[in-house]
Amino acid sequence: MADTRAQKNAETWLLQRALPEFFGTTFSGRKVMLAWGGKFEFDAVSADGSIVANISTSSARTAANKLGTAKIQKIKCDTLYLLHARDAQKRVLVFTEADMLQHFEKEVRNGRFPKGVKLLHLALPDSLQREVERARKIASDETSPARRNTL
Repeated sequence: MADTRAQKNAETWLLQRALPEFFGTTFSGRKVMLAWGGKFEFDAVSADGSIVANISTSSARTAANKLGTAKIQKIKCDTLYLLHARDAQKRVLVFTEADMLQHFEKEVRNGRFPKGVKLLHLALPDSLQREVERARKIASDETSPARRNTL
């Protein structure tokens, strides 16, 4: 089973360092009321609840250099909740990978993604980026067809 500690470490760094530096306020992951009555756990919510964000540490491409459709669909699904976060004044998608940001910027330009969501790239420190890339490679190796055929 894939080890997600590197992604959790990246998310913690974003919550504790990058987002507060960028927006000038503190953040934490927490549930927010939705316009239709339920709640959704967002990756980052400002202390006053005015900024609500989802974080992606995924690349837009798979290890085989194909478009990461499942990863992209997850972000789109999470954005549905983001668009309906009650009392949010700013809705943000935070990408640690520039290629994923570029994918969604293209989607916005082509009218296939809402314009009401701020797309933000916050690069990880080199050591943390390497940690995420190592974890991604291990997860990819675990699920590759060649490995499955040898089990």
